[in-house]
Amino acid sequence: MNNAFAATPNVVQRPYGSQDMPWLTTWGDVIGALHTLGSDHFVCFGGGPGSPDEPCLVDDRELGAEEDIPGEAAARGWQTVLGKDEIQGIIDNLFQQVNVRDTDLILHAVAYYVDHDAYWTRSEGPVRRRGD
Repeated sequence: MNNAFAATPNVVQRPYGSQDMPWLTTWGDVIGALHTLGSDHFVCFGGGPGSPDEPCLVDDRELGAEEDIPGEAAARGWQTVLGKDEIQGIIDNLFQQVNVRDTDLILHAVAYYVDHDAYWTRSEGPVRRRGD
């Protein structure tokens, strides 16, 4: 088992389709399941994302007044949070720019958004797959 999935209290590594939250999963699973998530869901992660197998945490619980991220994400050192609707917006923008449906390109667009607080546009140059 990947060290990123080391046991953390109250975190469930669950199969696709399960309803348990928080959901410790990968970016590939998040992209595949995005259409099943509600607007109140959010994804917590470290840097990147860099690859479909990179871990992340999906949750839909309300955070306390003093919380910016769930404790399970903070315990992993993950400080970045994107809402489901933000991720969908990134994907929608990407598909308006290019006619390619590729998980690596989606992750590149998400990483660009996180790094630049902006959508990727054609003026930024070609979208490259990770490792190109």
